Amino acid sequence: MRGEVLVALFAISLVLILLTSLYDTAPKPVPYAAGSSPINPGRFGTSRFVQLLRGLGISVIYVSNWSTPDTAGARRVAVIIVSPELPYTSLEARRIAELLRDSGGGVLLVADEDANSNIVLEEVGAT
Repeated sequence: MRGEVLVALFAISLVLILLTSLYDTAPKPVPYAAGSSPINPGRFGTSRFVQLLRGLGISVIYVSNWSTPDTAGARRVAVIIVSPELPYTSLEARRIAELLRDSGGGVLLVADEDANSNIVLEEVGAT
């Protein structure tokens, strides 16, 4: 009986070692934001667009929190909204509009197949 238990434990140990070694050799996915995020190098991401803009000498800032965007030193501002995953809040929309106004008349480009950006368009007076 004791011998059978030892054999079973040995077999379980071998299976666990084999599974662990298979897991360690499996390719690990690279984590990145989903959707059209500028930090998404995938098919639907906009990281190539960001690279193109930077290649033209344009400073690109990825904003994930509209309450504190770091635009210090910017002479002109362009806000580019590409297919946001969630609707903007009224506070975020107001902050975007203020940023555009404070920059002396910035540019707003919206590419959104849903209605997630409509509140931003309303806030800047676009119809």
